[in-house]
Amino acid sequence: MYWDLSPGRLGLPPQHHMADLMLLFPRQSMKQCAAFLVYHPERRLVMPKVSLLDWRRLDGICRYSVVRLRDHLYFLGGYRPAKKKYSRQVLRYELSTGTWYYCNKMKTPRADFSAFAYDGKIYCPGGRTTNGALTELMESFEPITNNWYQENPLPAPCAEFACICLEQLSTVILVGGVARSPNGSFRCFNHIWRFGLLKSTNPYLDYEYLWQALPSGVGVPTSLGVRGHQLVFDSAFNRVYLVGGSPLTGKDDDPAVSQNSRLPGLYYFSIEDMKALLDELDKAMELGTVDDVSDSLKLCWTRRNIEQCSRAYAAVSLIGNKLFVVGGSQVKPPPPKTPSLTEETTAQELSEAEAPGLKVVEEEAAEHGSASATPQQPEVASGDAGYYDKRRKSFHSLFSLSNSGLDTSELISVTVKLEKSNRDLKPDRLDWLLQWSLW
Repeated sequence: MYWDLSPGRLGLPPQHHMADLMLLFPRQSMKQCAAFLVYHPERRLVMPKVSLLDWRRLDGICRYSVVRLRDHLYFLGGYRPAKKKYSRQVLRYELSTGTWYYCNKMKTPRADFSAFAYDGKIYCPGGRTTNGALTELMESFEPITNNWYQENPLPAPCAEFACICLEQLSTVILVGGVARSPNGSFRCFNHIWRFGLLKSTNPYLDYEYLWQALPSGVGVPTSLGVRGHQLVFDSAFNRVYLVGGSPLTGKDDDPAVSQNSRLPGLYYFSIEDMKALLDELDKAMELGTVDDVSDSLKLCWTRRNIEQCSRAYAAVSLIGNKLFVVGGSQVKPPPPKTPSLTEETTAQELSEAEAPGLKVVEEEAAEHGSASATPQQPEVASGDAGYYDKRRKSFHSLFSLSNSGLDTSELISVTVKLEKSNRDLKPDRLDWLLQWSLW
């Protein structure tokens, strides 16, 4: 079974944008199926019906990474619980023909990583590898030659981070994740690293593609760190959103144990601030004065108190002026504290850990009825879908996927643009076209 999203398969010329398709993949489920939501930009319509697509090639594997490059979806790595093995598998799905291809396998088996497309290649940094160990190794895939190449490693081993490519800055940033603390336990970290063409430490090279750890003042908006979050670039407002995430992992070497805490709200920083910061850092590197300026470099974050965004491992996609947030795990009311319970992150601890320069937008939350930005918020059922309207600065709930048969506790999303003809398409016509092409 396959589905074809090409304009030719639909009998439509490709010159007009028809709709945006948001594919949802369950991160932890072994029986792979994908839900899709459709947004019609002209009619501002979100298709209320949720259909499941069968992706049998992904059965038995979870915690993989999905990347879209040109007209293909790449499914990389993952973990096979039945065999208790980390995978090197690479699958390519061609959107125009609905054809699956097996690509050459990665050099290092890995899961819980965030792959990204950069300069025509696919990069796979970090993650968990054999026996669950964290790795700092990175490799790149060249689709034309179908070959893998070893690249310069991350500054330190880590997993469950988020990456985003910023074409305006010709760089990729990696935010948050899980790393080993000095005592050997798993903890979140709050660093930001960048990847790009930087001044080389190799005496025989002037520049090469490297990772660089930014100064400690340039980090996530909480010193507790974050995992299970998503990064989204907004070209209209020229900013990067950090959506959701949990500031702490479990204890006793068990990174899967969750805490009753989530980052309170929606965070973002401007591209202009990041560009000015990186320019100053590059200048300091040329002069050899990085240590002198590192303490003065700060990244200004802004937080909007949108309680519906306070969730971890949600699927996030920016379509037009709407930031869609689907699924994920939200907070539960914490039990009474007793000496025998696992330590939790309180609202006061979260507040004390926030970056000193954090700007909190309180008035918009009050205007639109958002609750207080604390981790002890009312519980919202996992699987709820909604969107944040950037212009109206409010969150709107759509419907729930809880009864759809899809495991929505942890989701991965990919956005695909469909095309349309010059004629006006009614919602029922759009529904018919999609069903015809997808089944």
